[in-house]
Amino acid sequence: MLAEATIQGLGKVGAWRKAVSVLEELATLGVAPSQACYRQAMLACSEAGQWTRALHLFAALPSHGHSPDEACYAAAMAACGEGQQWERAAQLLEEVKASADLGADALTYQTVIRACARGGEWRRARELLREMRLMSLPPTTEGYNGVIAACARAGEAAAAQELAAEMDALGLARDVVTHNALLTALGNALRCDDALALLAEMEQPSSAAAVAPDAATFNAAMGACVKAGRLAAVGALLARMREAGLAPDAHTYTTLAHAHGLAGRWQAAVALLDEMAAAGVPPAEHAYSAVAGACMRARQWHAARAVSLLREMAAAGFPPDAHMHTAVIVALGRAGQWRVALRQLDAMRRGGIAPTAVTYAAAVSACGLRGEWRAAQRVWGEMRAQGVRADAALYTALIGAYARGGQWQQAQRLLARMQAEGASSYTAAIAACGRSGQWEAALRLLDDMEARGVAPVSSTFGAAVMACCAAKEWARAAAQYEAMARHGVAPDLATCNRAIEAYGKSGRPGDALALLRALPALRLAPDARSWNCALHACAAAGDRDASLGLLRDMRAAGAAPDVVSYNCAVAACGSSGAWEAALALLDEMRAGGVAPDLRTYNAAALVCRRAGKNALAASLSRESESVAPVAGVS
Repeated sequence: MLAEATIQGLGKVGAWRKAVSVLEELATLGVAPSQACYRQAMLACSEAGQWTRALHLFAALPSHGHSPDEACYAAAMAACGEGQQWERAAQLLEEVKASADLGADALTYQTVIRACARGGEWRRARELLREMRLMSLPPTTEGYNGVIAACARAGEAAAAQELAAEMDALGLARDVVTHNALLTALGNALRCDDALALLAEMEQPSSAAAVAPDAATFNAAMGACVKAGRLAAVGALLARMREAGLAPDAHTYTTLAHAHGLAGRWQAAVALLDEMAAAGVPPAEHAYSAVAGACMRARQWHAARAVSLLREMAAAGFPPDAHMHTAVIVALGRAGQWRVALRQLDAMRRGGIAPTAVTYAAAVSACGLRGEWRAAQRVWGEMRAQGVRADAALYTALIGAYARGGQWQQAQRLLARMQAEGASSYTAAIAACGRSGQWEAALRLLDDMEARGVAPVSSTFGAAVMACCAAKEWARAAAQYEAMARHGVAPDLATCNRAIEAYGKSGRPGDALALLRALPALRLAPDARSWNCALHACAAAGDRDASLGLLRDMRAAGAAPDVVSYNCAVAACGSSGAWEAALALLDEMRAGGVAPDLRTYNAAALVCRRAGKNALAASLSRESESVAPVAGVS
């Protein structure tokens, strides 16, 4: 008892190493640590982020004469949640359910639900909530909140609202966390009006949804307005927030900076940093980035303020990244301080931060604005020596430097070279934006090249589609693909695959299937990714018949389904409870030499449990114990 209390106390203060050391010392002294000691040591490791160590302790229990009890399983599941290992957490739950000596209680389920929600697996978490109800286990508001928040992060507003309605039907009271997650979900789905209506209900005492808003509530509502371009509403929400006696936090100021940036009010964005300091709000990296973004968007920034911002960030413990350094170089260039801009470029490299093509373009432009074409040429040479490929922005900056320096022949030669490269330089720039997560900048470049009469080619649109997909802007990715057809540009297979994925992720499975079917007409042969993206779209829509049909078509086309293909089809069976079809797919995999993975077994076991085939579900869970980690969409 004393050892357990000691380990528990060490865990509460974050001393996980000492907690494990106490456990090891007991064994050294010939004292067998109790299961409770192991549980407390596991919790100490888990809460300190040492989830792998916690699972190692769990695995060691049998070798020390302990059969893990429900509490130890719960601690192991919590560790899985900390490590984003939701599949392992779900497998442990299946072990508990399959055991004659153990029972899955509400706490066990809630722990696995939390792990799935944190891992972004909102569908699996939702299924576990419903499974709890079937087993007459009482779900909690906290459990529902976690799943609704996962839906919000995935942009699944409709699913979040369905879960909130389930809470109402079960008599679970929605709290402010519930409503904040719903507001975030609505904002991410660009449903600003619905978000504002929900906030109004929260503020209305007579409403069924009456809950006192907190700062996060207003932040979510403001974020919804910014995403929808309703910038005027942001100021009104800030006033309501203050009227409610709530102080803006770093998140609030970040959202305000984004709003000011979109409205072109860069001075107001910069002033927010001083306002934050005056209000005693601790500095935040995302606030600094939002202010820099506002200034860059407005193409205005006072040079001295730009340099001081870098110092402030560093002093606050946020070393500026390449984007911030680039923004400062832009500001210095516009202020005519090209020498200082070049010193900033050198300081950036000395600090171990690799300049990007955008950074070099800013430095070349800083020199060019003062007619210092030789300095601009030197920067260009340094850039080429570093292996950085010139894009449209760099060409434009150097051409401008030559022109301002009176070097017309060199400017004309470079202009001819750029126009010869044409779309390729723009394509490289768009791809670079995509790799750095700047999908909006990628689309602006696409607009710019069309405005300059440079016709986009297939790879240009492909880079734009990829940039949107990388940022999970699925609807915009689909729109860019559709723009290709309007321009009469034929897509390549990689772009089509991304478009199929985008259609599926944006809730358009019919369009995903139509594009897959259209590939032969585009003189493209679908590959494994084409089929798997389409299968994923059908699985997400719960369309079992379409999924099974795709598997048949895939085989008929001479393409061998892989584990990802089968996982999608098995998951689709789960939506309709078709346990026999799911097991037939499992048998087909084995016969075809495709090894099922953990996701396959979990999906098949879920179908069986829904159909009341608990013995089959338990058998599948036992089979999965030695399975390797799951694969994603290939």
